[in-house]
Order: sequence, then structure tokens, then C-alpha cells
Amino acid sequence: MLRIRPEHIKQIIEHARREHPLECCGCLVGKDNEALKVYEMSNVDKSRTTYLMDPIAQLQVYKQMEKEVTEIVGIYHSHPPSEAFPSPTDLKKVFYEDVYYLIVSLSDWDRPTVRVFKLIDSKIKEEEMVEIG
Repeated sequence: MLRIRPEHIKQIIEHARREHPLECCGCLVGKDNEALKVYEMSNVDKSRTTYLMDPIAQLQVYKQMEKEVTEIVGIYHSHPPSEAFPSPTDLKKVFYEDVYYLIVSLSDWDRPTVRVFKLIDSKIKEEEMVEIG
């Protein structure tokens, strides 16, 4: 179960809207399945259907995590025109099997959908997301 603050969900949705029609991406950093910070990243793919986080920005996040003794608890990205469900491409690009994958769908602009998954061994398992704070 991913624990996340409502303001972080709002920030991720706003990031997705700013990047629309391209996919946005970023990291959720925290401890013990709780997201404490959202790091918005640049999608170097500049694509409507794929994302790749800027490696230099990722390195900066890792350095900050080391200072704060935190870890990546999740990766997020958007699906501008489609549902909030992992695509075959998403499954091929899983680098961390022990984190949550949060997907935002903007297919209904006024009512974005946010869902969370674990992606392990090419299997999709939807997880619970609990708003805290």
C-alpha cells in the first residue's frame, strides 16, 4: 500500500497537464512505502507514448536521497490519451521491481485517473493508494 499526501497527487496531475500531450515522469521519494517528496523529471523521450527520465536529474535525486536517508518508493508517469494502466512498453521498461508505479490518465481532462501498480516479472498487480496527512 502506497501512502501519499493529497498535495503530492495534485502536483503529479498538474505536472501531467503541463506536459500534455507528452508523457510526464518523475520519482516519489520517501521511506516505508510513504512518499515524502515528488521529484518532477524531464521526459527526454519527448514522446506521447513513452518516457525516459533525465539521467542527470536522476543522479541529483540519488545524491539528495543519500543525504536524507530516503529511497525511491515510486515512479510516476502519465498516459495522456489512454487509461491509467501499464502498457506493454511500460512492462518492458521496469528497472525497479520493488517500487510502486503510479500512472495518471488524462483521457478525461476534468477527472484525471490515478492508479498504482507493482510490476514484477512482467506481471501487473494493482495496489492500494492511501491519502495521508
